[in-house]
Amino acid sequence: VILAVPLLIYVILWFKFARKTAARVICWLVAVALACGFFVGADYLKKTDEVFDNVTNLTDKMANTVSLVGLKKDNIEKVTDLNDKTVGTVPEADPEGISKGLQELQTKANVSVQDYPDVLSSVQALYDGGVQAVLIPDNTRQIIHETEGFFEFQTDSNVLQQTVWYTDRTKSAA
Repeated sequence: VILAVPLLIYVILWFKFARKTAARVICWLVAVALACGFFVGADYLKKTDEVFDNVTNLTDKMANTVSLVGLKKDNIEKVTDLNDKTVGTVPEADPEGISKGLQELQTKANVSVQDYPDVLSSVQALYDGGVQAVLIPDNTRQIIHETEGFFEFQTDSNVLQQTVWYTDRTKSAA
């Protein structure tokens, strides 16, 4: 509405002072261009408002991440390099995350899955060559790095894929 008033004043003034047909046509073209610009601008403002609404709604959500990790020495630099290879997982560590990570992984590469009872045994299998990558909760990567025998894990490995999803933030989760 604020932008429509100056547009209306513009049109009225042009019609009052423009006597020739060419001036009136130019006036109409400018008015139509301004009106289109106003509508496009209003649409972008609406979309921006929706984005801000979505971002502020995430305050009640908690981000969860699982990482697909491979060793640099194996020359696996992207997910597609894992075609026909084995990936180690620990379903008990994060059942929902491992499931989502595997779904995303299997859309990009044909892999077989080997389950392990805990994260450290899956990482040991990665170092021993039993698997070519491990899918682990992201928060365990630092713990692995601090465990004896795996101090170089952060520098020896590279993250091939990260899967992020959101869950409701509850008092028990906090």
